[in-house]
Formats: sequence, C-alpha cells, structure tokens
Amino acid sequence: MLKHVLCRHYQAMQMKILNSNGIPVVCVYVSVAVGLLITGEGLGFVSFVTKYPSVLVQLITFSLCSAIGQVSVQCWQLHSVCCLHLIN
Repeated sequence: MLKHVLCRHYQAMQMKILNSNGIPVVCVYVSVAVGLLITGEGLGFVSFVTKYPSVLVQLITFSLCSAIGQVSVQCWQLHSVCCLHLIN
C-alpha cells in the first residue's frame, strides 16, 4: 500500500507564498506605523539616526543581506519541488 508524505521544505514554501500575496504584509506595516505614532518611538529613532548616521547604513546593509538570503532560499526551495513523495 502506498503512502504519501510531504517533503521537509513544503510548509516553509507555503508560508512564504501565503504571506506574499499582500494583505498580511500590509496589515503588519500599518500596525507598526500606528504603534510608532502612538508611542512616539518614531521620533526617538529619527533623533538617534541623526546623532549616529552610520547606524542607518548598517541597518540598510543588514536588511539587504537578509532579503538576498531569503530570496536565495526561496529559489532553492522552488528548484527542489519535491512536494509529494510516494513510499511503499
């Protein structure tokens, strides 16, 4: 009798697809913006960055490296589409 099992990266790939259709991402950005406005932390961040501008360059570099890493992992997962294996 044959059984089917999911490959190890299938759930991670599905979560990335689910979160990339726009609505959940927009909700996160809106909630963060509202939180920054309510608490006033946005002004504290702006004053910190004007005092230490090198931090902004490091944040941007870290963000770009993170995005490149996520894209490469997602491309690797799509190339190894092993969503369903049949085993005896």
